[in-house]
Amino acid sequence: MAITTATIVKRRIPVTSSDHDTVIGEIVDAVDSAFASHCDRVLLREADRVEYHSGGGHIVGPVRLYPVESVSEVKETVYPNDFDSETALTVLEDYDYDPDNGLFYRLPQPTKWYSGRRNVQIALTGGYVAADGSPTGDQVAMPPDLVEAATLQCVELFRRRSKPGVESHSVAGASAGEGPMKLLPIVKSMLSRYVRRTVV
Repeated sequence: MAITTATIVKRRIPVTSSDHDTVIGEIVDAVDSAFASHCDRVLLREADRVEYHSGGGHIVGPVRLYPVESVSEVKETVYPNDFDSETALTVLEDYDYDPDNGLFYRLPQPTKWYSGRRNVQIALTGGYVAADGSPTGDQVAMPPDLVEAATLQCVELFRRRSKPGVESHSVAGASAGEGPMKLLPIVKSMLSRYVRRTVV
């Protein structure tokens, strides 16, 4: 379950045998991790994730998991952060949210979230369905440009691996001891609209 698939990458390289399936799978996983780090968010769909954010203003977010598919619970507290003793807030009465951008608004205006550090707890489901998945209900399909960006990066890493003097671990394992993966300029450009930018 990834942003692109080994099948798409193999078609683009192109290769038809299964000889390179293991390394291509490793590259696909490594690109997923690199994209999540670069965008500072969770791109792949995740259910029942709990996040903690700092209050103080009218808006909290963006959460790291968006687009938001559903919200199961939102709580806020003051120090110490004892969420178990707090009553869950009610959507459209105490808060509302922008599912496309992952922003949570305190209601009624001009009410603000309690000021504090990691004192707003949000339990939610969201993100994009993997490239080989089929969205149902309110689930959101993986955007084609994200699939293309991941595919381009995977193909480049595979081709670099095939060059004399370039070891395979320096491609798929770039984040393990060699620093962050270097993304292609065109890939960075394609990812720019997906980078999480916090509200100040």
